[in-house]
Amino acid sequence: MGSFKIIDTTADIGIIAFGKNLEDLFVEAAKGCFYIMYREIGGEFNLNFEKEVKVEGIDLEELMVNWLNELIYLNEVEEIIPIEINIKLSKNEIFSLNGVLKTQKNLKLKKIIEIKAVTFHKMKIKKEKNIWKAFIIFDI
Repeated sequence: MGSFKIIDTTADIGIIAFGKNLEDLFVEAAKGCFYIMYREIGGEFNLNFEKEVKVEGIDLEELMVNWLNELIYLNEVEEIIPIEINIKLSKNEIFSLNGVLKTQKNLKLKKIIEIKAVTFHKMKIKKEKNIWKAFIIFDI
């Protein structure tokens, strides 16, 4: 049931991500982020490279911001464009996300929009009628 949609905001760009559970929500948010940057990422890929990711947050909103900012950082510094994303969320005293990004080594795609960061502005994660939603604004 996961998906996302692009929303209009002043001077920035945003998405509303949807998921049947929190893991699905975080994966869809990542897909939305990379859709903004690259538009379509399709075709056949040789998934010959994996990158482990771990982020933490005191609440779901901070975890989402840290997750997406880590993906933006990995894209900028290591040129990682995830094709497959597997994550696990847990909560002890804080929320943790452990994930594996699978991609094709040296995958080169034309970036359409440069995202600088994810913001806390209007960030909201909530569950409505058994569907998780996240409202996310990206600074471009």
